[in-house]
Amino acid sequence: MNAPDRRSAVYEFGDFRLDAPRRSLTRAGGTAVPVTAKVFDALVYLVEHAGEPVSRDALTKALWPKTIVEENNLNVPISALRRALGDDSAQPRYVVTLAGRGYQFVAAVSAPAAVAPAPVMPSETVPLRGPSDASAPTDTPRRALDHRAWLAAGVAVVAALAAGYWLWPGRSVTATLDGAGSGASIGSVSRVSQVTTFAGREETPALSPDGTQIAFAWDGDGENEDIYVMRLGAHSPLRLTQDEARDHSPVWSPDAKSIAFVRQFDVWSAELVVVPALGGPERMLHSLRLPLTATQAEFAGPLLAWSPDGTELVFTTQIDDVGGFSNGFAFHRLSLVDGLVRPLRLAGEGYDTAPAFSADGARLAFARYDALTRDAQLMVQELGPGFTVRGDPLPVPGSQLEAPRSPSWSPDGKRLVFIKGARILEWSGGAELRTIHAAAGWLSGLSVVWREGRPPRAVAANPDDDFDIWALALDPATRTALGAPALRVQSTALDWHPRFSPDGRQVAFTSWRGGAADIWLADADGRNPRPLSNIGAADPGTPRWSPDGTLLSFAAFAPDAVPHTYLVNPNEGLPTLLTTGAATGWSRDGEYLYITDLGSVPSIVRYRRADGLRERLTDGAAGQESWDGRRVLYARSDAPGIFARSLAADAVGPEERLVDDYVYPPSAGFQPVAGGFYYVSYAPAGQARAIRFYDETLRSAHDVAPVPANASVVWGLTVAPDGRELLFGAPTSSADVVLLEF
Repeated sequence: MNAPDRRSAVYEFGDFRLDAPRRSLTRAGGTAVPVTAKVFDALVYLVEHAGEPVSRDALTKALWPKTIVEENNLNVPISALRRALGDDSAQPRYVVTLAGRGYQFVAAVSAPAAVAPAPVMPSETVPLRGPSDASAPTDTPRRALDHRAWLAAGVAVVAALAAGYWLWPGRSVTATLDGAGSGASIGSVSRVSQVTTFAGREETPALSPDGTQIAFAWDGDGENEDIYVMRLGAHSPLRLTQDEARDHSPVWSPDAKSIAFVRQFDVWSAELVVVPALGGPERMLHSLRLPLTATQAEFAGPLLAWSPDGTELVFTTQIDDVGGFSNGFAFHRLSLVDGLVRPLRLAGEGYDTAPAFSADGARLAFARYDALTRDAQLMVQELGPGFTVRGDPLPVPGSQLEAPRSPSWSPDGKRLVFIKGARILEWSGGAELRTIHAAAGWLSGLSVVWREGRPPRAVAANPDDDFDIWALALDPATRTALGAPALRVQSTALDWHPRFSPDGRQVAFTSWRGGAADIWLADADGRNPRPLSNIGAADPGTPRWSPDGTLLSFAAFAPDAVPHTYLVNPNEGLPTLLTTGAATGWSRDGEYLYITDLGSVPSIVRYRRADGLRERLTDGAAGQESWDGRRVLYARSDAPGIFARSLAADAVGPEERLVDDYVYPPSAGFQPVAGGFYYVSYAPAGQARAIRFYDETLRSAHDVAPVPANASVVWGLTVAPDGRELLFGAPTSSADVVLLEF
């Protein structure tokens, strides 16, 4: 067996074709084989060393070159690779395990005789912070909206559920852009440099029209964000706003004299405000209603856009100021001449945001979120004089998934630049999407300025969020903390949604250690972590033990773009699909599961395992039985708080709000225990504030402990059976602004 020529970069083996530059794996006939980035990298490395023994240490270093990881992290991509290749573990055709040594790719590998050279795209491991930052991670898994961007309505239920696959039916926008593709390309990123390095989070950056200044939101006071302006190359910003509410999402007027921004009071309530760019009195223009918490706006933006002539502002607000996501959101135009607000009614349904006008005002690009899956696709709307709507909005091909956002038109209106996941992409009509820049981690904002006679430049925010699992010692008698939280389960990947087993000996949690989300198990002290689910579904989460500890339920987006509930025996590790909807709790007798059905308004269903009977209980999400089994506790999408209804035999009782400082959608941030429940308290705009205990006897709640610094959200909360310890998932969080030059 001969090793392949490593210079070819395109290989064939069995009925597979591996194209390393294009990062594609296909079967005979061109059928794509979907694999994660880490699985693909493992395959490339093994194929490049076909016929040679590859040690586990060498393969681990190849997949995580600048990160120290545990050796068992390698098990997940190897298992997924074998599934993708259809390899039989008893008689493998491709990947053989060398006991005590590593692996060997044993199939014959050849390089096609004539291979057209593929354009080499920027590496997925290029650090966004630029080549000077040698410490930037190169193995950061996909961050999600998936995990922060659309917490509102899906993630409250299903951990980090937002992947799903949604295609807009009908025509493509390709045919509508006359002469598309003939304009000059923006090029590729030639240099990345740091703009801000302040403590905390600097987010939602916007470049001034001449590309010399940035406006951004910064939580410089450690509590809430305000708007700042800074000239590129300077070190101290000018503070424009100082309010108890959260100010974010600034946008410059075309003449650079004013900055509009969003002032957010709580999950739904906000205002559109304008302030002079050099500082001065503010002007409140209009009230807004947005389904966004404080942790989401940076992933759905920009939330505003000026018209090219500077006479109008376009923004999104709810048409009917009541109810949840289903009651209709639409773009509105606010005239700065007469102060009138007019809806810009576009055909279709969903939540429209991230507006961007072409320079001539003839086209509007925006992101449309589907009401059911909360997934988004970039759309283009043709406009006539006076912003009249011409036809239906049409989708940009290939823009679905990973929260496409921050669109920007080239000066001739023939090209779009936008963010999708960790990549900056360019689209020009009939051409395929082109990767301009691939960052090491998620990008939460992009502002591009085309300068006449000079190369374009852009600014972006690069959040660095690493979720870990924290432990808090408790006094079970007083329900108070016995010290500060300490890290319990930590890795370079995302770890969250912990759940103690009924005997307190194990913890189930969600982790991205293998390059994709799966359910993992560890000992209660965090040692001996090992993967459990490994089903290849999108974003498994919210593991829940049955009362006897023999089964674990969890939710995942599979086999289609809606959540499903799976069951797995923790001793066997063979998940089976149970039903649609996301399980968030078991009944005390183990006969029922509480399921959240996602829709325009989430609802709680009680599912009977014996025969699959589904009983709808109430609108709401994250349902769990109270400690005595007499009530169901849950959250709502249209009001803050934790609610309860009686589970009497004849009918579900009336709704009662027990606390009013829990904000939907943070996922499953409460757990019933004897005498009440622990939960995560949130500030009105959605930032995690403290862990609290609600006492059923006193009918009141008290603080147990503050959440760790910069933990704007908490995903998952669990209490040990003896009441002496509490675990929760929270991030170590920061974000800076970087400059990208083309």
